[in-house]
Amino acid sequence: MDPIHMVVRPRHPLLLREKLGWADLRDYRWIVWPQGTPVRMALDRALAEAGELLPRDAVETNSVTSNLTLLNNSDMIGVASHRAALRLSQMNTLRILPMRLSGFGGVALYWRQESFRPQAVQMAMDCIREVVAGHAAIRD
Repeated sequence: MDPIHMVVRPRHPLLLREKLGWADLRDYRWIVWPQGTPVRMALDRALAEAGELLPRDAVETNSVTSNLTLLNNSDMIGVASHRAALRLSQMNTLRILPMRLSGFGGVALYWRQESFRPQAVQMAMDCIREVVAGHAAIRD
């Protein structure tokens, strides 16, 4: 499980501050993943631990394209898993806010249930399961 991060566009006004608190983040609209997704569940846990609530006017979407477009063309604040946040930061697409969150994200896979599943899809799923099992064994 990776930590989660609050992310914003490069040149966001919050990046100019030395220290950030929850009150600073409440001044901006948030974009969040839908309830039930791993990152959203991690965010909800982090907010609960901090005694904070999700802003009422948060935008909820599961579209990566919409999230990136909204974040890069506004002063909205988003949330991302550690790996996604680092990758987007390295690509100069988003920046990680210096805000410590207690939550951890995860990785989820979705596929269509069909009577016919190409061998390549089945092999990819088997490989992912093998890697996950290997990581679980290392932690134990």
